[in-house]
Amino acid sequence: MSELKIAKIDVFKVDLPYSGGVYYLSGGREYTSFDATSVRITTNAGIEGWAESTPFGSTYIASHALGVRAGIAEIAPWLIGGDPGEDAQRITASLADKRPGEFFLVDASGGLAVENAFRPLRLLPPGLDFVLEAPYAIWRETVSLR
Repeated sequence: MSELKIAKIDVFKVDLPYSGGVYYLSGGREYTSFDATSVRITTNAGIEGWAESTPFGSTYIASHALGVRAGIAEIAPWLIGGDPGEDAQRITASLADKRPGEFFLVDASGGLAVENAFRPLRLLPPGLDFVLEAPYAIWRETVSLR
């Protein structure tokens, strides 16, 4: 079996509707949707991974949403051909340098689904001491990990 490599990165601008109807900000600003970015990473084996960023869209500072896409455009060419398992390797290497009294935090920002939360953790060697912050969007799901 061949080694997994990142083959393609697609970036999508998405108009993400606000589920509460209208979001009110200072100065009389009202928003019904936010400028979001979705990213699809595809491996040479056809496996897809998805991510998203909605940094409060352009409602706070117009460059936030544009900056996400510009940053991805800048870094994506360097990721093509890379190993999608490198994050696990980085976590492992970083923890090897952990000093007494330090703690290590991996922030999932509520981006994991219950059915696949353990998938990235299985890439790590056993016995590593770190905190996986906010793996789920709903606290009850996070508690279910215990």
